[in-house]
Amino acid sequence: MTTKNISITNQKSDSVNYESNSDTKSKISYQWVFDLNKVNSCEYDNLTFPSIQKRWNIYKQRGKLLGVAAFYEKNMVGLVIGECLANTTKAEIISLFVEPNYRHQGIGTNLIQYLEKGLIKVGCKQVQVHYKTSKITPTDFEPLLTNCGWKQPQTKMILGFGNLENIAAKAPWLNHLSQYQLPSDLEIFLWKDLTQSEREEILKTQKEKPWYPEVLSPFYPDFRLETINSLGLRYQGKVVGWMINHRVSEDTIRYSTLFVAKEFQRSGKAMLLLAKSMRLQSESSIPFGKSAVQIENQSMLRIVSRHLTPYLIEQTESRFTKKDLVVV
Repeated sequence: MTTKNISITNQKSDSVNYESNSDTKSKISYQWVFDLNKVNSCEYDNLTFPSIQKRWNIYKQRGKLLGVAAFYEKNMVGLVIGECLANTTKAEIISLFVEPNYRHQGIGTNLIQYLEKGLIKVGCKQVQVHYKTSKITPTDFEPLLTNCGWKQPQTKMILGFGNLENIAAKAPWLNHLSQYQLPSDLEIFLWKDLTQSEREEILKTQKEKPWYPEVLSPFYPDFRLETINSLGLRYQGKVVGWMINHRVSEDTIRYSTLFVAKEFQRSGKAMLLLAKSMRLQSESSIPFGKSAVQIENQSMLRIVSRHLTPYLIEQTESRFTKKDLVVV
């Protein structure tokens, strides 16, 4: 493993309190990894989860990176990377990985405990982590966090992933709604054709009398806005809804924000926007779609459960937890 432009410093393993008679455990050592950045951290991509390289393809670095590596003899077998959020006293764990043959031996726990101590030294008072659930989450990752004194994880979103061609072929509602003809006073249009005056009007009316939750704003600054199937809904020439999507990878579109004004929420217009948008993607060369619905949005969760879940490849949860760091 190359360590060019990265500082690795020996750290005595007795600063982490655990006892074991395991011969493997007795040969594990831990070292600080300093001077990490978006470029050189990718040298460790095969020892990161989620992939650090994929992360930097999407997100900007928000502050100083600090890592702790676990070694068995001279081989790196585990790595945790934390990011200190600039202008705050908070940090976030952005990657944690232990080689499969070395799991369930306390290495992950020790990596986190070392990182917590390092974060305290650089002035962080809280550390957090966002993660997607998997089959091993309740047996591996969450017990590890519990052992380290983290708060009970909270589900923030329900995540879905599917193949649009498969959904289009099997979901009868999609075929029915995507062919529905709107009355003359309603119009669905591509969001990329939104005019500047319409944008200004949406923002003006929202400021004067809020009519949509800010979390459902169509103007969230994300350069990945997908133009082929992000849609708007006009009623008598006025914008009253939208389906905003983002290209999160070359082959995947995320269905990010679906909203229609209150007077249209019980008329099926939200489902119509969703159907039209999904149909446009199914006719493109982009095979996969994903969604993230906030746990508080019960009406949308019911739509997903009834109309999408049966046709998805995968449905998981996005969870969040944190720990207040205390100087000992």
